[in-house]
Amino acid sequence: MKKWIFSSVVVAVVAVFAVILLPAKQVQAACGTVLTGSFPSTAPNQTTSTFAVLAGDVVTATATDSAGTATGIGADININGTFYGAGQTSNVSRTTVATAPANGTAYVFFYNNSGTGGTLNWTVSISGPNCGGGFPTYDDRVNPQAWATAVLYCRDEAIHVYDVDTASVGRVLFVVTPEEIAELGVPSVNTVLEQGLGTRGVITLYRLASGEFQVVAPDTQPGKDYTFTWAGC
Repeated sequence: MKKWIFSSVVVAVVAVFAVILLPAKQVQAACGTVLTGSFPSTAPNQTTSTFAVLAGDVVTATATDSAGTATGIGADININGTFYGAGQTSNVSRTTVATAPANGTAYVFFYNNSGTGGTLNWTVSISGPNCGGGFPTYDDRVNPQAWATAVLYCRDEAIHVYDVDTASVGRVLFVVTPEEIAELGVPSVNTVLEQGLGTRGVITLYRLASGEFQVVAPDTQPGKDYTFTWAGC
């Protein structure tokens, strides 16, 4: 077991971690509104960053002109290389809806053919059977949050930590056994139980001074962290 005392000093740790290979799990990384933005109507277009989708995800892209005068507004959705709603435009506001036929990645191409109007405000959201009203419903994970980038399972009192990659596929990153948890006990300060290098960066499992456990992982949005705290297995 690897243990470090957590302090205000950030220490970069580079290590090689053994990965226990288990069958991959499909896990939804995001539901609800996943991207937002805006650009001047006089600008030709704007393409979103790429986001992950699962088969059955319903992607909705909407662009609206703040001035209410723009014509020829488009919102073309690309899922796994195929465009949906391509070339279909509307005045003032345009909404395109597409269902992902398979797991993969998507992006949206927003544009205004008229070049007139105010500001085009746009949103991209994901809904459908994989979201379960905002929470996945297909397994017994500890943190059933659609936006989780690290997924936790309790197996025989051990903590299994999965990394969720950019295609929304999870693979076990490390396992902390009951013996390792007992060896550390409840620390006087927040202490690292284990770390592993995931798709987006380092994922860390802490045992807190409160006796709780906490996982910290890079979020889907750069510069932000996903954090989940729970009582334990």
